[in-house]
Amino acid sequence: MGEQKAFLPWKEEQSLLSYQVSQWQQAGFRPWVVLGSHQLETAKPHLQGAQVLINPAPEAGEAHSIRVGIEGIPANFRVLGISAVDQPRPAWIYHSLLEYHLRHRSWVTVPVHRGRRGHPPLMDGRLREELLHLKEETLGLQQVLQDLDKRVLEVELYTNEIFLGCNTLLDLQAAAGARNWIA
Repeated sequence: MGEQKAFLPWKEEQSLLSYQVSQWQQAGFRPWVVLGSHQLETAKPHLQGAQVLINPAPEAGEAHSIRVGIEGIPANFRVLGISAVDQPRPAWIYHSLLEYHLRHRSWVTVPVHRGRRGHPPLMDGRLREELLHLKEETLGLQQVLQDLDKRVLEVELYTNEIFLGCNTLLDLQAAAGARNWIA
């Protein structure tokens, strides 16, 4: 994209990162953000109220970043929401998932729309050890979801927003300008 995704402008005059942090907070979560050390100074204005964990090897992939996060947060966490900076969601999605997750004492809760799973997954604290052993070569988080197939609670949310991924500048511009997400 020519610059770091996390700091690109998003809705409500916020960056992708600051939007995500504020939406997780509004849904009742305590945000922890995993960053490479080269991002820390630039990220500071975007982290209001978030805790920061430094990933010493961001090039090692998503599974490594998740492990850094799991190692850095309190070991007795109850529910963990995992999202990538390029998958912004409004607070109501996080809040809806959390309500279902807590009500059903689920191992994993994922949003679905029209039979297709989206993001973010919410993970129960009982999965801490499995999450600490994620590896890119064994499909990372995807493998955990496959292994727990019958224990994954799918929640229909009736929105395409659960599929949003801003992988390119065009994706970002199209999503930021979209007004009607209900399908």
